[in-house]
Amino acid sequence: MNQTDSLTLEELITAVSVELRQLGLETMPDRRASLLPDVRMVRYYTSLGLMKPPRLLQRQAHYDQGHVKTLLLIKLLQVRGHSLARIQQDLLGSSDNQRQAWLTQLQSELTQSTVAQLAPAVSWQEYVIEPGLRLQLRSDYTCTNPDALLSQVQSLLQAYVTKEAKDGSQTK
Repeated sequence: MNQTDSLTLEELITAVSVELRQLGLETMPDRRASLLPDVRMVRYYTSLGLMKPPRLLQRQAHYDQGHVKTLLLIKLLQVRGHSLARIQQDLLGSSDNQRQAWLTQLQSELTQSTVAQLAPAVSWQEYVIEPGLRLQLRSDYTCTNPDALLSQVQSLLQAYVTKEAKDGSQTK
């Protein structure tokens, strides 16, 4: 790789963000999180082994087009609903050619119109129980067993109150 092929972390993020925007992707289909990468995300993916570590030259990280393609592939797989654990399993042992073929296939399948069909938009209802304690429900949530749900919530709150009481007595 020559010097012109080398990308800084910021340039890597910009390159992948441009690709995602060209596909009409900036947020996850459920609209809860940004799909665009950031510095922490790249470092996290590298720590998980999803991406190869960058080449270090004079204590400066240098990325290449392989990093761009891998990060773009990860983000497109997330759009398809894949968890990071599943992506990690899928990428483990895959060759650069396999990753490129996979990326090409995903890019050709994804268009602005198909993204909306991948996962329906989900809204959340939030109920403030008291300051610092809130309950969030997905708009598509249906309670099938109210008694069991009430019991679970009570158990959860009791466990929290017990833990708080225990932690409070240990700090005194």
